[in-house]
Amino acid sequence: MSKRTKHGSPLGQAVRERRTELGMTQEELAHAANSSQKRVWQVESTATRVSYEALCDLADALEVPLEMLTIRARVIERDRARAARSSGRA
Repeated sequence: MSKRTKHGSPLGQAVRERRTELGMTQEELAHAANSSQKRVWQVESTATRVSYEALCDLADALEVPLEMLTIRARVIERDRARAARSSGRA
């Protein structure tokens, strides 16, 4: 799950999608996850490495099991691969 596109990593996109579903800002998520807004931005926007503990904190703040974020990230990764193949970029 370390592939990066203009949308960040699949895991970062999964975090961003869940955060927006809850109507949270990056700052609100950061506060709830005992992190910083800059770190949340990095997770959502880049292929930055994230510790297991930080992922667990984000998942808790997003009110989902960590497994749901990783499943969502795999679906995003699959969808990106399909889109790339269909557009001839694979």
